[in-house]
Amino acid sequence: MPVHSRRPQSAALLLGLMALAACGPPANRLQGSAQELFTLGFDEVWAEWVMDELVVRYLSGSGRGGNEPVRISAPRAKVEAGGEISMSQARLEHFYAVREPDGRLREEPPFPPTESGFVRFDQVGPSVGQPVKGEFSATFQGGWTLGGRFDAALR
Repeated sequence: MPVHSRRPQSAALLLGLMALAACGPPANRLQGSAQELFTLGFDEVWAEWVMDELVVRYLSGSGRGGNEPVRISAPRAKVEAGGEISMSQARLEHFYAVREPDGRLREEPPFPPTESGFVRFDQVGPSVGQPVKGEFSATFQGGWTLGGRFDAALR
């Protein structure tokens, strides 16, 4: 095969990689050393007002019936666009069950207490369907870390 016939393929590959790089990181993601201890895979992210808190849920499985690898709850009085809330004023929780080979369900332990961290809301829509965007970062007792970004429509 002549060398010149591979140039269009190489150019197309280069353009494809440049387009992917321009997209930036995913809007919803989790990262940190806590993934060595906990199952953190998720399919979607929900945001909703529950009583006096804004709750951001990373969900695995079918919505409310599935697992919740990460749940962030922040008091309504502290939530505002551009605002940052200390992890001492918010809650970071883990609800995940794993089916064992013998068919039994085993619940993973909860996250350890947080030593430090924050939740920042870049955008908070007041009505259903409006966006809730932001990020969080936490360091747990024991030095494990967890952080992420969220971008969900308010439910």
